[in-house]
Amino acid sequence: MNQENNSTKKSTTALVVVIAVVIAIAAIAGLVAMMVKKGPENRYQSMLNLGNSYFDVIDPATIPSSDMELAIEQFEAARKTMPERLDAYMALARAYSIRRNMDKLVDLYDTAEDNLSEEDLEKLEDYIFDAFEPLLRYAVNNGKESTAFEIADKLEEINEDRAQELRDEYFTAIPWYNDIYGDDQEEKEEEPEAEKPSSEEPAEDLKVGYEVGELIPDFEFYDENGDLHSISEFRGKAVYINFFTTWCTYCFYEIPDMEEVSAKYEDAVFIMIDLDEGPELGVPYAEDYGIIFPIYYVDGWEIEGLELEAVPLSIVIDGNGVVCGNNLGQASQNWMDNAVNDAIESTK
Repeated sequence: MNQENNSTKKSTTALVVVIAVVIAIAAIAGLVAMMVKKGPENRYQSMLNLGNSYFDVIDPATIPSSDMELAIEQFEAARKTMPERLDAYMALARAYSIRRNMDKLVDLYDTAEDNLSEEDLEKLEDYIFDAFEPLLRYAVNNGKESTAFEIADKLEEINEDRAQELRDEYFTAIPWYNDIYGDDQEEKEEEPEAEKPSSEEPAEDLKVGYEVGELIPDFEFYDENGDLHSISEFRGKAVYINFFTTWCTYCFYEIPDMEEVSAKYEDAVFIMIDLDEGPELGVPYAEDYGIIFPIYYVDGWEIEGLELEAVPLSIVIDGNGVVCGNNLGQASQNWMDNAVNDAIESTK
């Protein structure tokens, strides 16, 4: 009897062990299957994180070329791992935009057309156009016509209609382009030449706005201590107002030119206004780069009706608050010099 009981116990134990082993094997198999299934996702995210780690600096334009290559390698590997995901395309677009490599951006967009959804493709297109519109405007405003046409031609490969809209908006500032392609030359010839803004015209009779010849609104901003100021505090002086952010590459490139121009004009005031970041970012930024201009702050991108979509934006006003210059995108030193000189002359 005892022998039968022992045999039964052994059989039961063996069955339990077998069941436990089967359960363990099934659990391991399930875990392995889950890991295999999540493998591409994990690799994709790891590659993106590693690539983005190279951009963890105040200004991405300062990334060494070797590090930028490594970042691009990681982003490209992530894109190939999960070609239907938008993040890797956006990361690559950001890297190529910093390098101003239009050829790579066009190739990237061509690849995206075959893989991304219509909604994600539109987001990538918007990013590329937003990145290069200020550069296109800068090229036109500063006589770099070949650069402007090169940018427009590349953008046309992405979206012909949007590229033509940019041409219609900016290329009319190029005299020969307007002569060839303008469709209302007779009407334009009859229009009187725009008068230069002058402080002799009563300020109260002027339209309030940010365009040349308008009276700038008396908007407010605050300093690093939280004290409020307004633009009217500088009345009587020509003022160069530079709207920027600490992450903006072109804003950073403008600073040396602003310093050189400011050294020529003791009668002008130069100020920088940081958008929606605050002293916690602005103060160390100024210290790290030795910025000599006072930095003020506003909360948001809308300032007395001026809803900004891109920076840098430079506005120069005379002693009465009349706008003498307005430039979106990286301003040339020549533009700065002329605008400040006009504002000083208008103030006298």
